[in-house]
Amino acid sequence: MSGTVGAIFNGALECGTAVGIAAVTSIETSVEATHGGPQEYAGRAAAFWFLFGITTLEFISVSIFYDRSTDHKPQPTHDKPMDLAQHSMPSKEKLDNIDVTLPELHKEAEEVDLSV
Repeated sequence: MSGTVGAIFNGALECGTAVGIAAVTSIETSVEATHGGPQEYAGRAAAFWFLFGITTLEFISVSIFYDRSTDHKPQPTHDKPMDLAQHSMPSKEKLDNIDVTLPELHKEAEEVDLSV
């Protein structure tokens, strides 16, 4: 699963980079065409302000839409190793429990009379 998520993330990153570079280059070229050519700084300044505006918009979006409802909940601690084979009831309690019966599958198998 993590490989699929990583592939999607990298694909989005590469596509976003290509679109972002194309947008910045287009803005820079169009401003330079109308304001003095490539020797002037107006095109690069316009591209910088475009990127600054996009970054500010992202910051504001994260500030608004970030879910803070789980920030105050205590986080799990990992100082005690957990036994993955741990049962829900210790085996001593299982042996002392008199209400434990055989599963129905075993009862039916014992009742079957097989003629030899």
